[in-house]
Amino acid sequence: MKKFTWGHGITIVLIMIMVGFSYVLFMSFNREYDLVAEDYYAKELTFQDEIDKRENALRADKRIATTFDSEHLVLEFMGIESTPDSGSVKLFRPSSKSLDLTFDMKLDTAQRLFIPFEKLQKGKYIIQADWTENQTSFYVEETVFVP
Repeated sequence: MKKFTWGHGITIVLIMIMVGFSYVLFMSFNREYDLVAEDYYAKELTFQDEIDKRENALRADKRIATTFDSEHLVLEFMGIESTPDSGSVKLFRPSSKSLDLTFDMKLDTAQRLFIPFEKLQKGKYIIQADWTENQTSFYVEETVFVP
């Protein structure tokens, strides 16, 4: 049997490095990467509109308070005087776009929206509310962690 030399050691190390790189390359091709938005170029063109809506919400002190009852995530829209003309609430899940949810902004008389827990997964959601009230557009974002 041949004696183990430094040449054998270098060969083993190089083979281990190549196997490691091959494993990382293989795993990177099998991972799914979701874009934040499929139409991000179009959203970039209208980003100034979103900034204006955020400023409108700040000036009018519009915000969302999140609470939980036994069966729902409760979104309470603070600062809304009348029923919104139109709008939507998106629950954006950063970890997977398949878990994103969108609801029409149909509020009760106390300006609350109830979202059942069975539609949600545990983890982080970003609430993105976009609505029009008295011909003024508003946009508010809040982060919530569903237990």
